[in-house]
Amino acid sequence: MKPKLLPLGDSALLIQFGTEIDLETNQRLHTLDALLRAELIPGIIEMVPAYATLLVHYDPFVLTYAKISDWINAEMERVESSASRKPRRIEVPVQYGGASGPDLEWVAAHHHLSIADTIHLHTRLSLHGQIASVIDHAAFGFAAQAGACWKRRDCR
Repeated sequence: MKPKLLPLGDSALLIQFGTEIDLETNQRLHTLDALLRAELIPGIIEMVPAYATLLVHYDPFVLTYAKISDWINAEMERVESSASRKPRRIEVPVQYGGASGPDLEWVAAHHHLSIADTIHLHTRLSLHGQIASVIDHAAFGFAAQAGACWKRRDCR
């Protein structure tokens, strides 16, 4: 499915890759984001990738909707021929209990788990790639384990 371009006021354009949240859609979106950033044109203010959309803010005194649409359409043709971006592995060090996690005992008790089991559940899953059939993450929040996930069968 070819992405849709939707104007958002006079200074933004939304590229909608579909209505489903899945890994292939997300990879295509990030491939386009990388291509656009590599060939940035004057007047682009900011690009904001999400699950299945890419928001492009632009200066309407520098770019017209038609010009930015043409630029994006040309780059979208390259998405299909480009290799999908390879996810990179990022290790996030964590500490449990004490000052680093004063609510650990409460969380364990609330879920009827031991502290060791709570830590195991929190650390056992790769956030991307290792066990993609169980969990995939596309975006992260500000709190531990707050990443938005899809197709996860064991959410608690």
